[in-house]
Amino acid sequence: MNTAKIDLERQWESIQERLLEEYGEVTYSSWLKTLSVIDQQKDCMRLAAPTAFVRDWVKNNYADRVKVILQSVNDNIR
Repeated sequence: MNTAKIDLERQWESIQERLLEEYGEVTYSSWLKTLSVIDQQKDCMRLAAPTAFVRDWVKNNYADRVKVILQSVNDNIR
């Protein structure tokens, strides 16, 4: 695994910890824990969800907060 990917993984771990703290175990485990980081392209970190349903639910209910947290740990995210 290259250094950039390792850095993204570390950032994502930090973000997951904050999401767990903010949303609690039940919500985190149901919707956010299964997300994973794919890569970062310019000012966008791409995440993967296990299903289209989870992707859509997270997008509609948690995306704004996830983005704010992403921006707080990665200055390149807009």
